[in-house]
Amino acid sequence: MRRSLRVCSTVLMFTVIASGIVFKGKTTISARIIAYRPSDTVMQGGPGADVPNQEAFLMRIESIKQGQVPTIIKVEYRHYDHTDITDELLQNAPLLRLKVTRNASCDQTYDQFVSTAPVIREKDSQKPVLGGIAYVDKFKDIKPSAHYLLKCYTLQKGDFEVVDK
Repeated sequence: MRRSLRVCSTVLMFTVIASGIVFKGKTTISARIIAYRPSDTVMQGGPGADVPNQEAFLMRIESIKQGQVPTIIKVEYRHYDHTDITDELLQNAPLLRLKVTRNASCDQTYDQFVSTAPVIREKDSQKPVLGGIAYVDKFKDIKPSAHYLLKCYTLQKGDFEVVDK
């Protein structure tokens, strides 16, 4: 009886873990913004908005071990009001310390990240005015392959700080 109960509880635990129901706390990472969607910033709601604003970034996690290849991830920054991600952060790409939560539901390939970027069009002609992704100058040569899987993490307002400029 005890053995079958132990087996059932073990199977249940693995089922819960495999289905992603186990919630983990925030993880602290050090990373730099390498690319962003310019239209995300323009399309934000103002103070008092009922729906949170969302910006998506590609970030390079800084390697801890010598010779380790840096990992590129997707970070979705969710906040009300206006963004704390300034033009200075986007242009200089300082090292940031982030408290993020893993969110496998928004994982996507690099190609999907690019193709789903919002586009702002002119009212009359419908010509694209702003869209796609923009790379930070010092990282413009880093382009993952189209099928590179970007693991997604969620960042909330106030959960990051600049480590170095």
